[in-house]
Amino acid sequence: MQPLSHYLQNQKTRRNLMLTSLWLALLVCLWTVHEVLLPFIIAGFLGYILNPLVTRANERGFRGRKPPRWVAILIIYAGFFAITYLASIFFIPQIVSEMTKLTQATTQLADELTDDKIDTFAKQIETKLANYNVHVRILGTSSPTSNPRADGPENMFTLDIGQVWRQMLKDSALLLKKETRVILGQAQAIIAGLMGFIFKFFLVLMITAFLLSDIDRVKNFFFSMVPLEDQNEFNGLLGRFDRGLSGVVRGQLLICLVNGILTLIGLLIFNIKFAFVLATLAAIFSLIPIFGTIISTIPIVLVGLTQSFLTGLAGLLWILGIHFLEGNFLNPKIMGDASRIHPALIVLALMTGQHFYGMTGALFAVPIASILVTIFTHVLNKAQVLDRNITTPPPARSDI
Repeated sequence: MQPLSHYLQNQKTRRNLMLTSLWLALLVCLWTVHEVLLPFIIAGFLGYILNPLVTRANERGFRGRKPPRWVAILIIYAGFFAITYLASIFFIPQIVSEMTKLTQATTQLADELTDDKIDTFAKQIETKLANYNVHVRILGTSSPTSNPRADGPENMFTLDIGQVWRQMLKDSALLLKKETRVILGQAQAIIAGLMGFIFKFFLVLMITAFLLSDIDRVKNFFFSMVPLEDQNEFNGLLGRFDRGLSGVVRGQLLICLVNGILTLIGLLIFNIKFAFVLATLAAIFSLIPIFGTIISTIPIVLVGLTQSFLTGLAGLLWILGIHFLEGNFLNPKIMGDASRIHPALIVLALMTGQHFYGMTGALFAVPIASILVTIFTHVLNKAQVLDRNITTPPPARSDI
């Protein structure tokens, strides 16, 4: 067995040890400061989203002149703030107005839902279920729980919606009282949190601008930590990352925008209440695959059903049509085949991200899963190539 000094005399071995040490030191440093990395991670994703726009604006130029990248970044930022300003003029007032109406409607519904109406509603449900031979005893607010109606079998299942309603009102009152105290007692903390959010928002924009303006230096830094003979393979791996993430990140954002616009159009056509609020929720929850679609569909159908059965059905069919269009036409065109991940892996990634890091983890779960799947596929392909090279082909069988 050769001594360690013998291996260290080999320049290739020393180089690999030095580069490996640098990668480990970088990972240790990142882990040490991981509690403050979230703005930098968000800035990295935002920079990845905006980089094609910055590159295109930088290459096109103006009157044959190529502006510096920082000029293109400022133009894109100006466009972002202009769109935000227009949204604050046209859409945000609509959303605020609908939120006010929604609060008033909820309060009015709670006031109008008297004991007599709950009893009538309970009898109607019980009668409808009995027509389908489903025997369930439903008690209202004034139904005697100790001596329920005797019609029906002795062991008939009993549902006391009156008790459920009373408990809901009690819990809501306690929660409102508790949260009011918390809000009044932590007004200073809320203001400080708002100021912190504004600071972090502009901090993310600043870090994103720094990354976008020096994107080539960032790439060269990571390439410098890879051996020269492996840089082509490293570049190919980065290309796989880009193909996967371009669909998962950029494509998903574009689909969210299309989803929100189409949802708003449908809600306005069928005159479903709170159209702007529901369409905004649909666009936001579309960021979370599978579960986001289900979560955003439920309130649309429920609000439609409060107007009429046909309105609720029309809203449901419209949403199903949007997702059919999204799944069969938009996803293949916008996200592409390279970014497709098996639905089971998406569910696993979402549940894992939400379990450990809440909503933030759920938002970043699928992009991180895309990176891990790309690394796994790359290593697997390398192993298969090596396996084919070292496997001795079986001798050809003779027909004699």
